[in-house]
Amino acid sequence: MKTIYKLLLAGRLYHKISEQYCKPITKKTGLNTTELRILSLIAESDKAVNPKDIAKSQELSKALVSKSVDHLKKKGYLMLQPDPNDMRRVELRLTNNAMPILESYSRIKSELKHDISDGLCNNEFLILDQSLDNVIYKMRSLFLPKQQKKHF
Repeated sequence: MKTIYKLLLAGRLYHKISEQYCKPITKKTGLNTTELRILSLIAESDKAVNPKDIAKSQELSKALVSKSVDHLKKKGYLMLQPDPNDMRRVELRLTNNAMPILESYSRIKSELKHDISDGLCNNEFLILDQSLDNVIYKMRSLFLPKQQKKHF
C-alpha cells in the first residue's frame, strides 16, 4: 500500500512543483498550467487534434477542455477549424502568438525534468518511465470499464 501512496504523492507533488515552475509564464500570459499543457500537446502532435482527443488522452473533463480552448482562442493562441471529415468536430491549430509561450514552456519542462531526475542514472529513469507506463495502463483499464458502464 505504501507504493500506491508514494505514487499518488509523487503525482500531487509534481503538479504543485509544475505550477511553481510555470508561475512566470502563467503570470505573464494569464494562462493556467492546463492551458499550457493543451498548447504543448497540440504542438507536439503529428496529427490534427480536437478537444475530445485532449480530454481523453489527459483524463480531463470535456467541460474543462472546452473552457480552456475558449480561453486560448480569446487570447489569440488557438484557431478552430472545422474537421474536413466531420463538420460537427473542430481541429485545434496554434497561432504564431503561441510560439514564444511554447518555447518558454518547453524550457521550463526540460528544467523541471532535469531537476527531478538529477541523481538518477539513465537506466533508473528508463525503468521508472516504463513502470509508470504500466501503472497508467493498468489504472486506465480499471477505470474505463467502470466509466463506460455508468453511461449505459
